[in-house]
Amino acid sequence: MAGGVRLESLPFRVDDSPARIGVDVRTPDENYSWAGNLEVSLDCASRSIRHETVGRVELAPISTGRFETISLPLPPSLRERLAGGCEDLVVRFAVDTSSSVEAISFDRLELGYHVGVVASPLCGVSPLPPDAEEELPDGYLRRHVWRSGASVQFELARLQEAIASEPEILGITADDALQHFIAVVDAGTDEELTAVAERLQRLEPTVPLVVQPSCRSGSELRRALEVIQTGSFHSRAPEVELLYLLDVAEGRYVVFADAADADVAEALQGALGALVTIESRPFGEHGRFNDGEPHYGAAAIETDTGVCTAGFVVNWGLIRGAVTAGHCVSAAGEFVYSGPEFWGEAGHFPANTTAWDMVYVGPSFPLETYSARIHTDPCCPVTRPVTSKVNPANGQIVCISGRNYLAKCSVEVFNMQSTWVIDGNARSNVWFGRRTGVNIAAPADSGAPIYIPVGVGNAAIVGMHIAGFVVAPFDQTWFHSVANIETQLGVTVAF
Repeated sequence: MAGGVRLESLPFRVDDSPARIGVDVRTPDENYSWAGNLEVSLDCASRSIRHETVGRVELAPISTGRFETISLPLPPSLRERLAGGCEDLVVRFAVDTSSSVEAISFDRLELGYHVGVVASPLCGVSPLPPDAEEELPDGYLRRHVWRSGASVQFELARLQEAIASEPEILGITADDALQHFIAVVDAGTDEELTAVAERLQRLEPTVPLVVQPSCRSGSELRRALEVIQTGSFHSRAPEVELLYLLDVAEGRYVVFADAADADVAEALQGALGALVTIESRPFGEHGRFNDGEPHYGAAAIETDTGVCTAGFVVNWGLIRGAVTAGHCVSAAGEFVYSGPEFWGEAGHFPANTTAWDMVYVGPSFPLETYSARIHTDPCCPVTRPVTSKVNPANGQIVCISGRNYLAKCSVEVFNMQSTWVIDGNARSNVWFGRRTGVNIAAPADSGAPIYIPVGVGNAAIVGMHIAGFVVAPFDQTWFHSVANIETQLGVTVAF
C-alpha cells in the first residue's frame, strides 16, 4: 500500500454521542522503513454533520505484528452536536503513508460512551415491543440485536472483572428497550451516584452504560441470601437442592426448586416475600453423531456411562484433546465414541470432582486427532473455528451447541453462584444462562460448548454446559467458565 487509502463504515444508529472512537490496527513488520498516520472523522447526515474530524494519530510507533487498539476522544464541540444520538452515523478512516508498505489491517470498530446517571430506583427494566421475542434468521432474538456482537461480550467480561471490587455495585443488567446496560447500585450506599459514574467512566466503556440505584438495599439482599443458604425457613430445606441467582434488574433472587419440594418452596416464598420468586421444575445433569477425524467440539458422544456432547478442543501440554462434562464418564480410561467413530479416551479429572464437573478426553492411539473447531449446525456456518476465548459476564448474549437442539443463540447470561448443589454434588462457580420458553439444552447435552460467534465464521469459547432442567421447556443452561475449566484441568483452549 502506498499513498492514501480511505475507508468508511456502514451507517449505524447511536442513541447518544460516543465519548471516543476506537479501532484495532495491525501495522507492517518493524523491518520496513515507513511513516504513516490515521485520521478519523464522522458523518451524521440526519444531524447535518459531515466530515467532522475526531483526531489524527501516527501509525508507525505502535507495536507491529499484532492488533493494537487506537482510541481517540471526540472533541467536546462534536460531542455536543451529537448529544441525543444519530440515526445514520458513519465513521471514516483516512490512512496516509510516506512510502510503499505492506498491508495495514483494521478490525473491531468500537465506540466509547459517557456513563450517565438515572436517579429513579430500578425494580424492573422497560417493557418491550410486541416483536421483541421474534427470532431473526441469524438465530438471535430481535431484542438482543443491539448487544449480540462479539465485541460487546468481550467488553462485558472486562467490565465485570473491573467492578468485582466495587461492593456498592450489585451487578450489571441490560435494558433491551432503551438499549443500554445498567450498573445497578446498592440503594443503601452513602456514595453519590455521580461518583460511581465517574469511576466507571475511567474504565472507558465501549458499550452504552448508565448508573442506577436498585429498589433494594444490599443489606436486604444479603439477608435474603442468608435465608436461602441456611435453610432456616423449613425443616427439610437443608436436604433440598435449591439453585438460585440474583436478578439485579428486579432486585430479588430467582430460586429453582424441584416440583417435588413444593412445600419447601412455599415456605421460602413466605419467608422472603417480594425478595424472591420461585420456579418449580425438576432439574439435573444432562447426559452430533458421527464425528470422524479430526474430531470437533460439540460432537455427539457416547460412553458406557451415558450419552453426552463434547465441549471444545484443548491442549494438555503438547497433547491435543478435548473436554466434556465429568459425569459423562465414570473413570479414566473409559472409551468415548461418536456414533461408530472412536473419539478418544477419558483422561484426568479435576482434583475435586464434586466441585468441578469436567474431564479431559484425549487420544487413545497416536493417530487420533482433534481440530480446534466446533459443530454449529444447522446453519450458518455448520462449523466454526475457535479463535479466542472470553469469560462469562452478566448480560452477555451467547450460544450453546448440543446434540439435541444443535446451535441455539440469544441465550442471556446471568450471574454466577459460588456453589450450586446439583444432584447432590456441590458444584463450584456455576453460571446460569437462559432463553425463556425455547429449548436449548436437555439431557445428553452435557458438555456442550457455550460460545460467542466472532466475525463471519469464528467462535470464542465462554464455557461448558453441565446441567439444566430435565422436563420441558429445556430453556436453561448451567455451565462452568472457560477460565475454571483451564485451571482445574491444566489445559488451554486450542486455537
